[in-house]
Amino acid sequence: MAARSREDAADATAAESYDRFVARFQKGAHRDEAELRCALLCGPEAGRARLEKLLGRLGQGPLAARARFEIAERLSQSGHGTDAIPHYRGALADPAIGEYGPRASYGLAWCLYQQKQYSESAAELERLLAQGGLEPKLQQAASELAVWSTLQGGDLDRALRGWNALVKSGCDEERCGPLLHALCTALGKEKRAGDARAAVDGFERAARSPRGHAKAAVERALLLANADKTDEARREIEKLRAQGVQDPVLSEALFRLGENCYAKGADAQAIPLYDAAASEASAPIVDRALYKAGFARMRSNDVAGAEKSFQKLVDEHPQSELFHETLFLLGEAQFRQRHFEAAAKNLERVRREAPRHAVLPKALFRLGLTLGELQRWKESAEVLAALVKANPDFPNLAEAELGRGRALAESGDVRAGRAALERVLALDKGLLSAQAHLELGRLSYGANDLDGALSEFLKVAVLYDGDEEVAEALVLAGRVLEEQKQLDKALAQYKEALEKHPKARYAGEAQKRLSELGSH
Repeated sequence: MAARSREDAADATAAESYDRFVARFQKGAHRDEAELRCALLCGPEAGRARLEKLLGRLGQGPLAARARFEIAERLSQSGHGTDAIPHYRGALADPAIGEYGPRASYGLAWCLYQQKQYSESAAELERLLAQGGLEPKLQQAASELAVWSTLQGGDLDRALRGWNALVKSGCDEERCGPLLHALCTALGKEKRAGDARAAVDGFERAARSPRGHAKAAVERALLLANADKTDEARREIEKLRAQGVQDPVLSEALFRLGENCYAKGADAQAIPLYDAAASEASAPIVDRALYKAGFARMRSNDVAGAEKSFQKLVDEHPQSELFHETLFLLGEAQFRQRHFEAAAKNLERVRREAPRHAVLPKALFRLGLTLGELQRWKESAEVLAALVKANPDFPNLAEAELGRGRALAESGDVRAGRAALERVLALDKGLLSAQAHLELGRLSYGANDLDGALSEFLKVAVLYDGDEEVAEALVLAGRVLEEQKQLDKALAQYKEALEKHPKARYAGEAQKRLSELGSH
């Protein structure tokens, strides 16, 4: 046919020629073949529609088998693997499938794999590979997919056998790199480090290019890091980095070394390893490396450095599973540096964007205290009230109630503020209750209840031993005693604050009052 000649010559008018042939010879011997070839030259959707129409007229035979195969291919390529599966099976069930049988078998296995039907995929590939005589590219692809299928299906022994056969037969080093990594990861989870090392060694022996040898070295470095062989792993990694090797798995090895150091409390050694792991932008582990770098810095009291790590994660990895927890930690780092406006902005984002996240109670707690520092008292009280109501077992409940009591009192609800502060006394017997007594004393003083205020301040001076709280209580008690015209007792309070707590913040106030009252 002239149309066939045009098709062979890649002539764009070949499809039109086939159409004209079909229209002219509607009962011709080659009509079905012409319709099939015309369909194959059409776009995916139009071609599939023509093939389905043709298939409706055909029964069994080479053209029908080819049509089913081509329909399946188009469905698979357009992401409709589930719909492709019955067409592949129909094609394979036709004895006339002929030369398209191996490709149909591989296509079926691929769709089954994509649908996570791993055992069925592996079985189909086993049948295909057992036929022998496959063309090299299909043989390679089928062998790789067979290992992936058995690996994802959890049959490690079978996956390892398939891997060894694949390596011996000569694998595509670039394509098999991710497969090697997945195999080693699975073996590592099952504590089969020896098998993982053997898989890496086999790959290295078969490697024919510098890139292949580098891939083996990278995987070996990760195995050493996972085995906590820190010095050996460092040497391997340093050698690879000196060679300019860039590989996401190298970042994973650096991260693992960082984890080993972090677990031992060696934050100074862990931080640069986390930073190095995060430097490979394409590595899947970058967000975790930034998170742990920030966390290690926070634990080492490098709060400004932690803020930078957390900020980088928030700016560059908005889809990370760690995003909202990191947003909270960013706010925490900013709070500790007294960057209250920035902290409030980020903590409010956690509240707004992740209302069901496990970190929300911590974010509400820190947000409430941050708003208090900004003297946004009503908002502070509302946030802390929401926290207390929803989380009655919150670990820092006493401190939350202390902040809520202050906020309520400052916003004018003295009665509710006093109730929250009194609850602190029931929840805590340490410095938080001392601070609650101080706040209760201030409330009494503000209500002109000088005896009540003095009682609260003296409780702190007598019952607690925190330098700052006791010094503050002594000075405030002295102020009350001055108003009560008990100057000798007031002087005694100031002297005690200055002599016993000279480094406390209120020692300066005690010195000032002593000077103004003419006593040293």
